[in-house]
Formats: sequence, C-alpha cells, structure tokens
Amino acid sequence: MQTIIFEKKDYSQIIPLFFNDEVIAIPTDTVMGLACLARSEKAYQKLVEVKGRPTNKAFAMAVPSVDMLYSYGKINAQQRRIVETFLPGPLTIVVLKQENIQDYVTAGSKTIALRVVPEPVVAEVLTSLQEPILLTSANMSGQPSLLTSAEVEKVFNEKIRGIIAGDAGSGLATTVVDLTGKEPKILREGAISLKEIKEVWGTK
Repeated sequence: MQTIIFEKKDYSQIIPLFFNDEVIAIPTDTVMGLACLARSEKAYQKLVEVKGRPTNKAFAMAVPSVDMLYSYGKINAQQRRIVETFLPGPLTIVVLKQENIQDYVTAGSKTIALRVVPEPVVAEVLTSLQEPILLTSANMSGQPSLLTSAEVEKVFNEKIRGIIAGDAGSGLATTVVDLTGKEPKILREGAISLKEIKEVWGTK
C-alpha cells in the first residue's frame, strides 16, 4: 500500500479515502492521530490492526460539533456543563452511549468516549464528512505518542493510506474523564486537570 502525504491545505483530498474505509493520520490539537470513519466496521478493523490495539479497548469518537455530541452520548444537565465549558478542546468525555451506536465502536461497553477537536484541519475534515470518526493517538499500542507527520511516516509508511503533513499541537494528550458517576473520574491525565473539571461539575 502506498502512503500518500497531503498538505494541510489539501485536506479535502482525503475525504474520499475516509469513505473508502481507509485509515488516515492527521495532526490534532494534542498529538498526531490515526482516524477512520466511525460507521465503517471495515475501517475500524484496519485501525485495530495498524495500531496493534486489543479489541476490548475502545477508540474515542470525534464529532463535527458540540451539538452532534448529543446524538451519540446521553448527556445530562450536569455533564452538559462540562461539555459547554471545555469543548471543543483537549478533553475526552466518557458518558452512556445512545442506542444507535454499534457495539464494535465501544468494544461492547454501554459507555462511549467523545471528543470535539478544535484543531482546524480536524474540524474541517469533520465538517466535510458531517459524521463522526474514530480517533486515536498515532502510535503502536503501548508506545509513546508521535508528534509530527515525519515520525508517523517512519512508523506507519505503507500501513495506512494517507498522512496530513504537519506537527501536532501541545504534545500533551487529552484528559479522559468518566462522567457516568456521582463525581468525575480521571481515566487519563492530560491537558485539563481534575480540579478544573470539578470546579465546573460543582464538587471540590
């Protein structure tokens, strides 16, 4: 498989690749990401294989807008405060999934991890697609996240269909927070602290 390198300004050229069930590397606001169309189980299987990730570990879903979050996650008034304060931004929220989500997306779980990415290229891609993508850090499972498209090319050349050239943002991974309990629970520490989340949630 030939891996094609695209400039950011040519992002529209990768849209057909998503609809052709391909895996694409893309710079995000945090680290380089690997992405595929969420509704394509074929693309999901490619993403699992490329990353070497266990199938019992779900990928996050990135959606085009905050409004679209509510189509995929069951979000109550308290959770909505977190959404409206931190998204778009470097936060992944874990909430109960809506019934329309296929089991492979959540690895059979009743919860789903959701993101709204502020990085312009990701936002433009999602706006063009008008549907969610599965998004994970661009690295082999268990290895450090990659921060540039050059690093991604070294690891994934001829394993994925396309790479959007450029550098990632902060280099600090998103915070992953479980909002399904009485209090927020950090699953992965990142750019947003538990203290910041709890101040909005309403606990100390």
